[in-house]
Amino acid sequence: MSLLTFKKLFGREAAEDEIPERLAEYFVESREFEDFDDVEESVLFVRGKKGTGKSAVLCFYAHKLEKENEFVLTGKGTELWHHFKPQENNPHSYVNEWQRVICTYVSMQLGKKIGIALTDDEMALVELSELEGIKRKNIVRSLLDRFKLKLGGVESSDFLPNSNHYTLKRYIEEGEQNIWLFIDDIDQTFLNDSDSRYRLAAFFTACRYLASSIPSLKIRAAVRDDVWWSIHREDEALDKVPQFIRTIKWDSNDTVRILAKRIEVFVSRFPKAAAFTTSKEMKKPFYAVFPYNYSWRKGQVPSRFIIHMFALGRPRWAIQLGRQCLETASRFSTVPDKIGIQLLLQTMPSYSGIKLDDLISEYDHECPQLREIIFSFYGGGSRWTTNALKAVIGSKVISSLKISIDDNSAPKPKQVVQFLYRIGFISAFVPALKAEDEEYFRFEEKPHLLSLELNEDDGFHWAIHQTFHSALNLSRDYKKNKEKPTKRPMSELPR
Repeated sequence: MSLLTFKKLFGREAAEDEIPERLAEYFVESREFEDFDDVEESVLFVRGKKGTGKSAVLCFYAHKLEKENEFVLTGKGTELWHHFKPQENNPHSYVNEWQRVICTYVSMQLGKKIGIALTDDEMALVELSELEGIKRKNIVRSLLDRFKLKLGGVESSDFLPNSNHYTLKRYIEEGEQNIWLFIDDIDQTFLNDSDSRYRLAAFFTACRYLASSIPSLKIRAAVRDDVWWSIHREDEALDKVPQFIRTIKWDSNDTVRILAKRIEVFVSRFPKAAAFTTSKEMKKPFYAVFPYNYSWRKGQVPSRFIIHMFALGRPRWAIQLGRQCLETASRFSTVPDKIGIQLLLQTMPSYSGIKLDDLISEYDHECPQLREIIFSFYGGGSRWTTNALKAVIGSKVISSLKISIDDNSAPKPKQVVQFLYRIGFISAFVPALKAEDEEYFRFEEKPHLLSLELNEDDGFHWAIHQTFHSALNLSRDYKKNKEKPTKRPMSELPR
């Protein structure tokens, strides 16, 4: 037997499905969001693509603060949207309404903490006329005073027998204290039309206003990268928000740390698993499951690069890849000791198809025809110069399919290429004669490419990401494209 026989080796895929104590055991911190529990930061947002760990960041820091006896409220965006009923359909009204909704949500959660059953919405809902009063006072004291009035003069201290919550007692007895509000998935039901963009953009502006006017309120929330991209272009009021955004970025070393932590925690919790590894191997847990190098094309490549590549830098995708490799290994007559290159490649057909579907689902709200665009590449080449790729888009897609991207109902080939680059379907690369000289870049690393008319590509070529090759039955070279490069690349390994 080997560690690969344990199906739970990599843990759960999503942070919200894990108990907070277990998540805390294997959570990997980063300088990108290390200030998420900093009391000096009244409002912070974590931004990233699906599967990069936004929910994990919120869950980890909410749990950490609760253990430090801070008053923490957590919720889902859908719970707030339920109360979002603006009086007028304009950005100013949306911002005011979000301030009211956030205070309402805090009011309801506070009621639960102190044992009041808020079955009457009228008692829980904060009116716009009450907002200024709440801003001038400690938010907890202010909301407790509301309960006292609505319950007929009951004193705040009378609430406490139903609750032994030490922190709430401290709020009432000691005065000004902090209240931390963590909101996940505020963009879960996002529709990419103009009014929806303004409504969601107003949430971030409202958070900034509330945090500045109520010093004791600390707000943390998450937003998907694609959604932020859409709303930021719509509402110029968001120009002041980026200073409060922490963007999640992971490199191949981070991917190793994330998977290693999960392996280490699993082995420590299950003695049977520990019997199939050694103390020497567990000093570097990642390499107890993966070899140090993979044979890739004509050379040896560190396995961390390959795993990070196939995961597109997303921890959840790396975990899913590991879990699917375990599933593939279970069908072998003899389960291998490690996830070698053959096991990895045999897992690719199913993994590639799943990840392609995930990518389409993530971005089809921006381009409803995304699936047809992507599958127009089926069975062809995977590399192009800029002119060749624009020609393919023009002849295969635009000539036969009416497409729209965001509010652009007639995008040009170059704009379609820009979109495919931004969502991670294609990467920019520098052709080279030797694999070790070749470099690949994601949109996040070179966002300026294709944005200019002169020198639009800086000499870069384009390649469909290796993760999707199996699902699309792609050739790995230029042979089915009309235009050949001056230098032929040798490796699929992105940066």
